[in-house]
Amino acid sequence: MKFFPVAVPIFQIAHVQAERFEFVKTPGQKTYSWIALDRDRDSWADVEQYSYPLHVCPMQAPDAGKIN
Repeated sequence: MKFFPVAVPIFQIAHVQAERFEFVKTPGQKTYSWIALDRDRDSWADVEQYSYPLHVCPMQAPDAGKIN
């Protein structure tokens, strides 16, 4: 059986870097946005926004199968 606790402050959220070389070895941001240009025809631009949250459970897992 698997369950996921809802509305319980068990998980902390950490944000990781965007998948671009310019963000390597930098602290993660809540959101990343940039403008993607049409380099072939030079006829449009598109705004892109991304977020990379990482949900972390800081609680120690119980020792499963351990005999006291």
